[in-house]
Amino acid sequence: PYTAAAIASIAFGLPHAVVDGNVYRVLSRLYDIDTPINKEEGVKLFAQLAEEFLDRAHPGKHNQALMEFGALQCLPKNPDCLRCPIQAHCLALAHHTVEERPQKEKKLKIRTRFFNYLVFFTSGQEVYLHHRRNKDIWENLYDFPCIESEKALSTEELIRTEDFQTLTGGQEFLIQRVSPPFTHKLTHQTIIATFTEIKIQGFLPIIQTKDILLTPKNKMGSLPIPKLIENYLKTNATWQA
Repeated sequence: PYTAAAIASIAFGLPHAVVDGNVYRVLSRLYDIDTPINKEEGVKLFAQLAEEFLDRAHPGKHNQALMEFGALQCLPKNPDCLRCPIQAHCLALAHHTVEERPQKEKKLKIRTRFFNYLVFFTSGQEVYLHHRRNKDIWENLYDFPCIESEKALSTEELIRTEDFQTLTGGQEFLIQRVSPPFTHKLTHQTIIATFTEIKIQGFLPIIQTKDILLTPKNKMGSLPIPKLIENYLKTNATWQA
């Protein structure tokens, strides 16, 4: 849109308003507009305002003048407002908001986390569950013992981790299945989870702690679990049979 409007107005004298970074800055300060320019609402608002502001008799000169004014006078940092020829009309100057214009909405930084869930189950009808008590996502819900890593781990890498060795405590185990990755998106983070189903002989050394519970399989439905765990359970995990 910017290039098309610039060519149409400057080369052919057609009444199309240019909106670039300089124009956003000048108009947002002139009218003291706090609508973020990086949101759809702001893009539409400033496009409409620029069209209304346009000198339709001289659109090319108007567009070039407005862009140059933003580049030379209405600077992003420390503009010389005291010697500005339109200071008497600048609402941002009057309201002391010049440095806050134009407004941009900060984009959330999405964090990616890798959850390696260990689904330990016994030869009976029991499975080990983890009660999430720390100040993290899904607080007070139930999932499985989990080893979080900075990247996706192979089964061999997972078994070699110190956390896995601590959890199993030297007990004999048999890996029966490794799920495909599950991707679960939250507002500020993306969880990539795999579920390693492990038949364990005897008891895990961490049993009887407040966070790891040996639970009958048929009682899982009565416990509050995250949506991610619910999605996994729907895949007919082998240990549920």
